[in-house]
Amino acid sequence: MAVTSGTLHSVHIVKAPGSVDSLGLALVLFTISGTYAQADDSTLATVPTHTQNAVQNGKTVTMRAVAEGQHSYRADTGLAVGLTGAAISSTSINFTLTLSTTTSFVTTEFTDATAIPTLTGVLGIYVVYTEA
Repeated sequence: MAVTSGTLHSVHIVKAPGSVDSLGLALVLFTISGTYAQADDSTLATVPTHTQNAVQNGKTVTMRAVAEGQHSYRADTGLAVGLTGAAISSTSINFTLTLSTTTSFVTTEFTDATAIPTLTGVLGIYVVYTEA
């Protein structure tokens, strides 16, 4: 099986660099589909480019840190789906897709070799960035 890849939905600038310090904060929202393989990470590609497009000031964005931002729910069962272990890999973010046995706690890695179901909303990752 292949790595599951996220598709960008939108980028929201929470804090622009320079207002208090040199760090910016963006919430990157995305969808994901495919068949999940526990041996592979899921990935969201070209995040700095999408962030630059949201800022529109001509500066180059470099990711400095990432954190889980928003989970969603399975349309079929109402159970939560989220992510953990988000990490920067060049211009992408790798993460582990997780699920829950309740509607609020995302605790377990998504089931291996299982199609990712339709979600009721988008997933989100916070990105700390700088501009140059």
